[in-house]
Amino acid sequence: MVKLRIDSEYKILAVVLLLFAAIALASLPNPASAPWWICASAVTGLILIVTRRTVLAIKSRKWPSVPAIKQSARVVETEDAYVLRTRYAYMVGDQQYVGSRVRLPFGVVRGIGALHLTARQVRNRKAVVYFDPSNPGTSVLEPGLSILDGLAVSVFFIATIPLLAYLVVLALNARLA
Repeated sequence: MVKLRIDSEYKILAVVLLLFAAIALASLPNPASAPWWICASAVTGLILIVTRRTVLAIKSRKWPSVPAIKQSARVVETEDAYVLRTRYAYMVGDQQYVGSRVRLPFGVVRGIGALHLTARQVRNRKAVVYFDPSNPGTSVLEPGLSILDGLAVSVFFIATIPLLAYLVVLALNARLA
């Protein structure tokens, strides 16, 4: 039986959106604050998702590894980066899993680095997969947080935390007005 990895990030975002939608509905006596609460909920959901992925990336350095059979790998060019799309199967105990992540949190490889990564994986035919022991369906081919992803996460938090605070202040001011 093959298990596909399903992320709970959409569930996190949905819960946060519902929570802030409830707060927005509670502000119905003064509905002017509702749009600010909804915007704050979206920003909060994004912060939670990025935080979860960053923590997993950091923890992945200590995850156990197993041999994997790479099923496919190709480089996809986006607007400003190359992304490696890969699928691999691996066994944990008697259970077979299918994974697709190269690295956490985002798996984006810039420029020619993606081509070298693909070439190395294709040459090896068998890759090493690092999996989360508490959730074996979560796996990566390259554990840890890359410098580029670490920089992106830092900029993300520097920008979004003040934005979230500003949105909450706007919502509270609209409610009091």
